[in-house]
Amino acid sequence: MKRTPAAVVLHACVVAGAVAGTACEGTGFPVFPTPVVTPEDVEDGDSAAPVADDSELKAEPPAAVAPVDDVEIADTRPILVASQARGRFVDAVFGHEFALYRRVGGGLSEVEVGRGARRGDGSAAYRVRRQLDRRGSYAWRARAILDGAPGPWSEDALFRVAAAALTPPRPLAPYNGAVGVFGGACPNPLFTVRNATLQGRADTIGVQVEVARNESFRAVVARAETFQRARGETDLCVASPLAPDTLYFWRARARLPSDLRVVSDWSAVWRFTTARRR
Repeated sequence: MKRTPAAVVLHACVVAGAVAGTACEGTGFPVFPTPVVTPEDVEDGDSAAPVADDSELKAEPPAAVAPVDDVEIADTRPILVASQARGRFVDAVFGHEFALYRRVGGGLSEVEVGRGARRGDGSAAYRVRRQLDRRGSYAWRARAILDGAPGPWSEDALFRVAAAALTPPRPLAPYNGAVGVFGGACPNPLFTVRNATLQGRADTIGVQVEVARNESFRAVVARAETFQRARGETDLCVASPLAPDTLYFWRARARLPSDLRVVSDWSAVWRFTTARRR
């Protein structure tokens, strides 16, 4: 299929403007002239002319990052995360608009629309303002915004809110900033947490602990997991020894062994330094 070059269309605009004594209208955001396709441009064998992009802002739609794939989440006010949109022809710093819908039967009912915030990791995020219903099913999407002009929407992303929700366990020991912590392996209890709570049903709760050399937990060096005790606090110990005189970070979370989709958020991150070698 032959397509009229954009430069020809732009040239035609300039010529037409000169004849009429006017200029082509400028824009304050990165747009690009859409190629004009006439019947003469469609060769034999072509079924139809291309469908033009009618969005005002010439930007690539962002991609949904989380939550996606109809995952079940515990948070009733989740954070929606999408990749940052990019311009098709001109680089620009875009704002991002998010739209959230309740899935009802075979249709969608709008819940809220709002502006997200750009993040340094190349994503855009939006915290849902309204408390969502447990057992509810939702869809969301995002698009670029610049000077009031919207770009194309992303594909819809789906998620569900779990009927049951876990609050995270609370770190107790070693306390935040502790120095001289014994770094041996089991059977020495090394970590103690205040028990998590389960809302919505009764079930056995599992507790996990991660230990890392950095606060981002990109380098996890030890893990521990056990069933939560009934007495209000649970002790855990890692199976491998920790290095002496070393700064570590640790955190904990809860999950249901009977349903691994029900997982709490991570607790606050605490730090400690192991004892020197004797």
